Amino acid sequence: MGDPAGAYPVKASSFRFAGETLWLDPRRAVWWPRGSSVLVADLHLGKARILRERGIPVPEGTTCADLQRLAAILEALRPKRLLILGDLVHGRPQPGQLWLEHWLDFRRRHRALEIAAVRGNHDHRLDFSAMAIEDWGTCADLGPFRIRHDPSSEQLPVLSGHVHPVAKLRLGRLSARFPCLWLRPEHAVLPAFTTLAGGYPVRAGARERLFLCLEDQVLPWPPGEERDQSTRARTALR
Repeated sequence: MGDPAGAYPVKASSFRFAGETLWLDPRRAVWWPRGSSVLVADLHLGKARILRERGIPVPEGTTCADLQRLAAILEALRPKRLLILGDLVHGRPQPGQLWLEHWLDFRRRHRALEIAAVRGNHDHRLDFSAMAIEDWGTCADLGPFRIRHDPSSEQLPVLSGHVHPVAKLRLGRLSARFPCLWLRPEHAVLPAFTTLAGGYPVRAGARERLFLCLEDQVLPWPPGEERDQSTRARTALR
């Protein structure tokens, strides 16, 4: 597939990293066309159940909704591989849990898709094979990238998650926080895929950019040479 922005009804945004063209989908996934791979980080499956057990009122069905969103991305792009950059789960799964059944159903419906994961801090004791996922350990090299969960100071191109980066967008008296991809010279930190993630506020430093995931489009920030950013910002904050 070529330009994903012209292939399905969301406005993805491309960026260059390690000599490759990647695309950020506003639904919080990265598409690597040459590697035919979709990358996501921090799904935290089952988190809502754990929060409710602790007395925190969160809605049911969030895992199902997240997996439906992921399935829509896979349906649009038809990748050969799905890569999960750690924290697939929020807690150790137990047989019979509804969120686990949703995942196993998702896996059956995508049985031909290669799914691999690196381990995050929530995945220490997880049996990936029981969830029909290939275990890539704590990090792996893929083409020009190193794939891992937590950011590092390695002097090579690293794709990671863990941080749950968010960016605040201000327009006059209005402001809102949006999940974002944090692009640095040798490091790209993906947004958390789950809608239940908290956020670590980030700002673009020198030689850095943020790519904000709005409802149906990606907003590069700082705008650079892109046009109509003010209009898009106003729309996002309404």
